Parts: sequence; C-alpha cells; structure tokens
Amino acid sequence: MKVIYGEGTRQPEQFRLLENASAKLEEHIGHSAANVTAEWERESDTPRGPQYRLRISDPTGESAGSIATDVLGWPNLLRARLGILWDGVLQQRGEKLLKDLMETSI
Repeated sequence: MKVIYGEGTRQPEQFRLLENASAKLEEHIGHSAANVTAEWERESDTPRGPQYRLRISDPTGESAGSIATDVLGWPNLLRARLGILWDGVLQQRGEKLLKDLMETSI
C-alpha cells in the first residue's frame, strides 16, 4: 500500500499514530493493499488534538473521512472507522463491476 503523509502530519507523536493506523488499514485490506493509496492530511485542530483527513483510493474508487486524534489511540474505534472508509471503496468497486457486467450482457 502506498501511504502519503501531507503537511502537518509529521509531529512525532501524531506521526506514530498515523503510521500505526496505516498499518492497521493495510492489514484490514489484505491482498488488495498493493493497489491502494492512503493519503493523510491534517484537517484542523480541536480541543482534543489534531483532526486528520484520510483518503483511501484504488483504481475503482475512493473514500474519505475525518479521524480525530483520540480515535487514533483507541484500537477498536480506529478499526471501525478504517473499516467504514474501506467499505466505501468496496461499494464503488462493486458498483463498477455490476455496471461493467450489465454493459457486457446487453
């Protein structure tokens, strides 16, 4: 999986959390990870810490969402959030495959 860390994501403590989240995402994706790009951007600062935007893409689609620093530190919450974002990519993949199948059967 290709991971891109944008500006504002390189503070040591938060960067470790983002690297950990990227590793969990790659583990969740499995064998499809070779075709996936994950892009992290610092979105804003909140009273609880920085908030990041994660964009996950592959050749068939993309999904993006915000992840707060406190979520990065909670494995179960992080796993759920990453799963929701990856499901968005899979939904687009399924829709594309269905469309292609419908076009070839006409």
